[in-house]
This record gives sequence, C-alpha cells and structure tokens, in this order.
Amino acid sequence: MASVGPHSARCLKNSPSFLSFSQPKRMYRKFFADVWRIPPLVAEAKGKKSACVILLHGVGYEGKEWTNTINYLGDVHNHIKFIAPTPMPVSMTSMRENRVLSWMDVKDIHRRHMNVDDFSLKRNTSELEALIEKEIAAGVKPERIVFVGFSVGAAMSMHFVYSNKNTFGGCMAFSGFLPELEQFHKKFSSANKSTPLCIVHGEKDYFFPIEWARETDETLRNLGVPTEFKSITKGEHSLLPIHDILINDFIKVKLPA
Repeated sequence: MASVGPHSARCLKNSPSFLSFSQPKRMYRKFFADVWRIPPLVAEAKGKKSACVILLHGVGYEGKEWTNTINYLGDVHNHIKFIAPTPMPVSMTSMRENRVLSWMDVKDIHRRHMNVDDFSLKRNTSELEALIEKEIAAGVKPERIVFVGFSVGAAMSMHFVYSNKNTFGGCMAFSGFLPELEQFHKKFSSANKSTPLCIVHGEKDYFFPIEWARETDETLRNLGVPTEFKSITKGEHSLLPIHDILINDFIKVKLPA
C-alpha cells in the first residue's frame, strides 16, 4: 500500500470528520470517495455545444483510455462534448475480491443471468444520473446525449439508458451484455422504447461470448427497441480502430450538427 505523505496527512487531520467516530458512517464513505475519485476525461466542444457523448470503458481502466477515440471524434464533430468518466473501485467477486475500477461487481462471468451486484450497479447509476443532470442543466437536451460503452462499460450503458426516465439519443455497446437480462423488463423505461441501439461484438470474444450479445439484442428488440447488430469477424474482446469509425458513423446520424 502506498504511504500517505505529510501533505495528505495534514488534509486528513484538518477534515471535520477525521477520527471523529461520532460522525455517521456515510460521511466517511463520502469523504474517502471524494479523495480517491478519478476525474473524468472531458473534451469540450470546439464550436457551439449542442450534444454530448458519454463513453464508459471496461474493467480496470480509466476514462483516459478513450483519449485516442475522443481526439479522432472531436476533430470531426465540433458541436459535441465528450465525457469519459471513471468508476469507483469495487471488490470484484469474479477476481477473488480484488478491488478494481469497474461499473459493477461481476460476480461470476460464467453464469450469464446471475452475474452482477445490485449495490454497485445502483451506486454507479446514481453517479451517471448526476453527470447527465449537469449536462441537461447546461442546456443539452437528453435526446442529444448518446452513450457508448465497451465490455462492462457497455453493460452499464445499456442498463442505464434503457431504464432511465430521460429519452436519450442512442446507445452503442461494444463487446458487452445486458445485466439482469431475464428481469430487465421490470426496469425497462418506455421513455427509451424508440432510442436506437447498436450492438457490436467480436465473433471470437471468449470473455463475453457473442451469444450473450445476441440474447441482449433479442431481449431489447422484443421490448420495442430499434436494434442493429454487427459482428466483427475474428474480433476478440478488445477495442479496434474500426470501432472509432463505427462510433463516428453512429453519432453522425444520431447527433447531427
């Protein structure tokens, strides 16, 4: 464990809740969450902002992993603000309780329908709610917000968009799956019944098999969502340059200038 330097120690001692055990536990949780929070990667629109794209990465990565994608897209779409947030660490059950950056605790990657922790899912849903409310307050309409996710970030994107009361502009899911698949109809929001979804999955993805993506596509299509399914020949569980092109094509249609 990294040592705490003098400056950090001073910050802790000067905080109102430091070693004050009479304070509610939630104050400690909020304080340390704020201390260790990794700020999102943000690229403001180069022109007049009228839309926003939120990108969610996979397990163990920070928002900055989207840097090249955002640089590419930002040069093409001057009216779009790009945000790539980083989730708080969770104890990943499927990784022997190791704490990693993740949008949810994946309990067992081999059991398709019982594999996520509800607490971490709700916590990060609240984090994303706060993020989009800030953008809406700044003048961006919900239907001008598109979510893009990879792996567990794709899982979070789909779960968030299609259970939300706001009507979003679209969602792209790379190498992901829909959490709580069999029970998701209970959370499904009719506000996003017409929100387009593009699912992209590698045929050789052995981490999250392509069958999971096909089940996701079928489930949401049966709920009325307009879906598009693209398989990548010999594609594995990774982001490829072709994905940037697909994102560009998607937002060009869904978020025109």
